[in-house]
Amino acid sequence: MPPELLADGRAAYLDFGKVAVIAQVRLNGKDLGILWKTPFRVEATAGLQAGENVLEVQVTTVVNRMIGDEQMPEDSTRTPEGLLTSWPSWLLEGKPSPVGRHTFAHINRCLERDDSPLQESGLLGPVKLYTTQRVIAK
Repeated sequence: MPPELLADGRAAYLDFGKVAVIAQVRLNGKDLGILWKTPFRVEATAGLQAGENVLEVQVTTVVNRMIGDEQMPEDSTRTPEGLLTSWPSWLLEGKPSPVGRHTFAHINRCLERDDSPLQESGLLGPVKLYTTQRVIAK
């Protein structure tokens, strides 16, 4: 990052373009927040430093994890409509699913099924850094 772009009165913004679905952003170890809707943009001024910077973006796409979990055996007892009949003991005891699922919902008729196509996911971009000059209007 050129030092002149960090001068007083300047601001910088990271624009991630398209993200599917949620992005947690850290810049040089500073948490810049969670982006969950358009525009996927965050002010980065406070986290930027002259020279090299380290940008970390953690993207979460829960629906694909749920589609994957639906390919595993059932780990609870449900009605034909997908309603939970009782809370499974492994959940009440705070243990992991015995079949290896990572997600759990009390009703699964609204969840993606194992034959659902995976959804577009990840940091799709383009990622751009914008700098601006702040001006005070009187």
